[in-house]
Amino acid sequence: MSFLIIRYALGWTPSELGSALALWLDAADAGTITLNGSNVSQWNDKSGNSRHISQASPALQPSYQAPGLNGYPIVDFERARGTWLQTNSFPTTSIPAIGIVSVVRWQTVPGIIYQDIQTIVDNNHTSTPSQGFTWQDRPDLANRPLTVGHLPNDINGAIDITTTGNNTWKIIASRFVSGGNDFLYINGGAERSAINGGVFNLNNVLRIGGSVNFGRSFNGEIAEKIITTVDLSTADRQKLEGYLAHKWGLVANLPSNHPYKTVAP
Repeated sequence: MSFLIIRYALGWTPSELGSALALWLDAADAGTITLNGSNVSQWNDKSGNSRHISQASPALQPSYQAPGLNGYPIVDFERARGTWLQTNSFPTTSIPAIGIVSVVRWQTVPGIIYQDIQTIVDNNHTSTPSQGFTWQDRPDLANRPLTVGHLPNDINGAIDITTTGNNTWKIIASRFVSGGNDFLYINGGAERSAINGGVFNLNNVLRIGGSVNFGRSFNGEIAEKIITTVDLSTADRQKLEGYLAHKWGLVANLPSNHPYKTVAP
């Protein structure tokens, strides 16, 4: 007699966010990955919205690393090659907030120079016209290894005052509120918030691994990324953090008072 073992088939998953779920990228699900040799040409969206991210140029395709984390594969973006994946169908209207939760690690580039900025997620953000949102490693700004925010105030968005790079896996979460503020959470703990007040002017172009307008290539790896188009409640954010922590073997990262420190949602 043989048995088929399915890991994490039961319990809470991001699919239970329903219509709030805008994009769900899961490197552990090999069926969502289209390979060109060892490179990723397309990473399919599990949200049900078919917002698959892709890259037609082999030279710019990130690589697929298996096993990568906790026995699961991950997607590796290489700054030297300027690799990235993109969808041109991100929703832009009637969105009150954006929530992003991801298992990610990257190498902080030494030096305080403008060229060392790394962009992890980018909604075609630019100041002319003012639009979009972003996650960026900003070594050019003092004490700002990670800045998350939406225009017009993304440079002064919610900032991390600890070192989030250094090739260490983290569970990073953020909230961007249209007409409101930006919030950053690291490993289940509230890190910083920033006053913004900017009303969303989103773009259909969403890039993972670099900036649409400024290059700023990402040098790191992504295991899973979930994006919502509503403001994440504390309960839903914590469920996402708990789901990711238990799946990817990062429970030790969560604070002792996290509701899913010992049991997955």
